[in-house]
Amino acid sequence: LPSRSRSWQSTFDLALDVLQGFGLTFETGKALAPGFVLNTWRVWEDLVTLSLRASLGGQGVAAQKGIHLGHRQRQSHEGWGARRSLEVTPDLRVDGSKAGFGDLLVDAKYKGRVALGKQRIAEADVYEAMAFARAAKARQVVLVHPKIATAPLSQTGTADVFERVYVDEIQIWGVEIETRGIS
Repeated sequence: LPSRSRSWQSTFDLALDVLQGFGLTFETGKALAPGFVLNTWRVWEDLVTLSLRASLGGQGVAAQKGIHLGHRQRQSHEGWGARRSLEVTPDLRVDGSKAGFGDLLVDAKYKGRVALGKQRIAEADVYEAMAFARAAKARQVVLVHPKIATAPLSQTGTADVFERVYVDEIQIWGVEIETRGIS
């Protein structure tokens, strides 16, 4: 690849490996992975990150930036130790001012909370989203899930809000993205 495309080198190399057959093969009773295994949660997070950067511009989407939430101190036999920063790290922080909305925090959720055949926002995710919002002084947090396989098939990339949670001025949105059809 030309030097101006250096940031794509690892993706390009991965694509070549896949084309050469270094992927996963599933047969009854065995799984064969001669070249590599992907962490599906990381792939999902990367897909969400790249999608937002492609649609909103790379400068407005910051990934994995810790935000100061509070302090932490440890007790010892000598008394309380020094205060250390306590940070929380949402997957993405989006500056939506150019797109017509304010700061938005995004957390990619790979594992769905499927209960009785439908998604829901788990309480642990609500608490985490509230910590993100408080630290960032933001009012909107979006939890992005892949669409569950039992749902009717829609166009790849379609986003649907499946649930909203309101805690005081904080809005937490559960969103499903249709990923079936990506190959």
